[in-house]
Amino acid sequence: MGRRSDHTSEELHQMILDATEQLISDGGLHNLSARKISRTIGYTVGTLYNVFEHLDDILLHVNARTLDAIYEAMTVPNSSAGLQDMSKKYLLFAQENPQKWHILFEHRLKPEHSLPIWYQQKIDRLFGLVEQAVSRDFPNCSDASLTGRTIWAGIHGICTLGLSNTLERTGSPDPSLLIDRLLLAFEINIE
Repeated sequence: MGRRSDHTSEELHQMILDATEQLISDGGLHNLSARKISRTIGYTVGTLYNVFEHLDDILLHVNARTLDAIYEAMTVPNSSAGLQDMSKKYLLFAQENPQKWHILFEHRLKPEHSLPIWYQQKIDRLFGLVEQAVSRDFPNCSDASLTGRTIWAGIHGICTLGLSNTLERTGSPDPSLLIDRLLLAFEINIE
């Protein structure tokens, strides 16, 4: 077993998050426990709770890393990309990182834990990108916020069905084509 003095608090923080991500990639959220994380990094469960408040806190930080990665994927190389480009990047991220992507939506905080402001700011930053793209792509749109969230819900649904291979049952195996059609429908109805 490692001793807390073997690593700095920052190093432990990173080790815990890295181990949690790996455990999620290997077995999903349902197989995750504080005991497994601590065993993976060679420390006691108590050490985890010296660095994080609880398991939900660890998962929030893992999901925050995922939100940051999605933001980066959607803005690189062009921070003024349109909805179509951003949507395809979102789909690609989900396809390349299915476990991380799923955990964003599977993990629910316990009722006694509230969503931290810093985490909500990461969500708002992503929706800000979408709203900016809506404003650029649909200049006649009167409510970029609601439209952006509606488009995101549709694209998220397409990603979810695509990753679960459910789209094939509907005769639409290519989620990318469905995203194009969804955005075309919005363009027609907004203009």
